[in-house]
Amino acid sequence: MYLNIALLQDKPVGVAMAALSGQVAFCYVQPEWFRRGAGQALIHNLEAWLLDQGLHQARLNSTRTSEAFYRHLGYRPSAETFSVAGLQAIPMHKALTPPSWKADRGSKSSRP
Repeated sequence: MYLNIALLQDKPVGVAMAALSGQVAFCYVQPEWFRRGAGQALIHNLEAWLLDQGLHQARLNSTRTSEAFYRHLGYRPSAETFSVAGLQAIPMHKALTPPSWKADRGSKSSRP
């Protein structure tokens, strides 16, 4: 498991966690800090960790209210919606690819 905490102005404003299976367990940002980049930073950090673990896909179950956020980050529905404790859960997934600078690290250019 990997846990990440977002700090803004030296205050904890969000938290996210992922498992070695590629499942994002949760991503929570305090409402007063919405739309300031904390959630996006948390998810990007989890994705980088999953890539470092050798995984190439992230999965999560989104609520209806978070679906647009995850879609914006590249997640797509992967199965039928189901209910948990009266809430709709939307299974989503995203293929993970290393940033281009990481992919280029091992390559060498050859000149004639």
